Amino acid sequence: MIGVPETLRNISFEIMLDDGGMKFVVLNTPIQISDYILKST
Repeated sequence: MIGVPETLRNISFEIMLDDGGMKFVVLNTPIQISDYILKST
């Protein structure tokens, strides 16, 4: 995932199940990372 995690408010996933069904999952809370440091790779 690229970006500053604290700024992400909604993350959506569309998931295909083994039985062929589809599920839509939305995460509505920010991702809390206490040791997040910007650095070059």
